[in-house]
Amino acid sequence: FPAPTRSTDFAINKLLNRNPALEELRSDFKNHNDVFRVMQKKLLKSLFDSVENNPLTEEQINACICMDSSVQIVAAAGSGKTSTMVAKAGYALHQKLVNGSQILLLAFNTNAVQELKDRVKARLVNFEGADEIRVDTFHGFGLHVIATASGEKPSLAPWLVQSGQDVEMIGKIIKDLSDRNPKFHIDWNIFRLVYGRDIGRRGAASEPDAYENGRRGHRTANGDIVKSKEERLIADWLFYHNVPYVYERDYEHKTATETHRQYQPDFYYPDIQLYHEHFAFGADGKAPDHFDGDYVEGAKWKRSLHAEMSTALFETTSHQISTGAALSNLESELRKRGQTIR
Repeated sequence: FPAPTRSTDFAINKLLNRNPALEELRSDFKNHNDVFRVMQKKLLKSLFDSVENNPLTEEQINACICMDSSVQIVAAAGSGKTSTMVAKAGYALHQKLVNGSQILLLAFNTNAVQELKDRVKARLVNFEGADEIRVDTFHGFGLHVIATASGEKPSLAPWLVQSGQDVEMIGKIIKDLSDRNPKFHIDWNIFRLVYGRDIGRRGAASEPDAYENGRRGHRTANGDIVKSKEERLIADWLFYHNVPYVYERDYEHKTATETHRQYQPDFYYPDIQLYHEHFAFGADGKAPDHFDGDYVEGAKWKRSLHAEMSTALFETTSHQISTGAALSNLESELRKRGQTIR
């Protein structure tokens, strides 16, 4: 007998590595979790309103209720991460999901540990098992684990005991790695000289720190003076990857008129005849308020000019800088066009 035929949908799903049954199960899980989250918020409103000094926000409550194997919270300093940790511990005890001895709260330094201990003691005083919660630093808990397993409490490295010796030792370690590994040496320089430099807050006007030949701006590793810190980030990345470029070179076709000077694209890569414009656009596609003129229309004019003259144009934006996509996109484009990157 001939083999049974399978539907076109099955073949497409297989090609896309999709499992309809698994997707349906995931959808059921999500729907169940959404219903459960809403129910818990209503049933435990008094808990979430009183477990900390101020009622928890929606995001904090969601973080408390979610008991996945891992939950990552990304937030700025002072926005309530410690409150969320304490509240989540209280929620787990209140719902009898764990015993107090099964809860471990870790912080980076002793001051943060003391704050956590004080908050647990003050806010979870009526929660059964709260006195069994362990609060420690990461290194303190690590030493405890080693001591418990080996029967001997390990000593800290001598350079961790004396103040200032830790920075000196890290410097020696970096130098040793750089001497032995050329790739590490390059990566370290790129990290400290490119990614380690502040580019400021998007939309805020940056104060120039260099002046030369009538141009104010920010000096790059190549000695150029560029208009923004974001452009300096791009220029420094190009310099340390040995990518030849020219900053604000006159466009190859004449555009100057009585009212407009000759067009000068931000970057030009002579090896691959590629122009590169870096636009100060945010996620909404708009420029900062303090920018003069119609910046969006100017960008449209540049795109149409390159299209009309059949010259290659690549774009990056401020939003891509903030998300980390700009330099990776640039590297991909350069490699695709045959540019050597070291």
